Amino acid sequence: MGGIAEQIRELPRFRTEAVCTLQYLMRQQSVTRDNPTPQLPAAAVFEDYWTELNLLEIGKYTADKHLDKFDVIDTIRAYDATHHTDFLITLRAYFDSNANVSTAAGRVHVHGDTIRYRITRRTEEFHIDFDDPTTRLWLWLRLVSTDPM
Repeated sequence: MGGIAEQIRELPRFRTEAVCTLQYLMRQQSVTRDNPTPQLPAAAVFEDYWTELNLLEIGKYTADKHLDKFDVIDTIRAYDATHHTDFLITLRAYFDSNANVSTAAGRVHVHGDTIRYRITRRTEEFHIDFDDPTTRLWLWLRLVSTDPM
């Protein structure tokens, strides 16, 4: 559900909010190996998902303005596809865990040493400076502002 329109000219915006919320939830609840029986909520309100939806808007803006051309996310995505790896999933788990290796390992169901190895190897391979907070912020933003994982 989108917002409540007080004037007729607000209807298109609130309809767009409702459609965006529905599309987001459908992607989030799609059948995957980790989620074989998804449960859609009976009702959803745009305001409950505004952060996630606004991050996706940032992703669209980034793509429209070609702000992604100098980072490594698309390169890593291509590497994962070619080599049948899941470094982007590992990277997302690592960022979502505030760089806590144990928590990240639990999220992707691997040993902590596997996370350390993946991060170290890809850091070298893709020349990622995880010590730079701006780099970490940008990569995290790129990961969360594209299709949710």
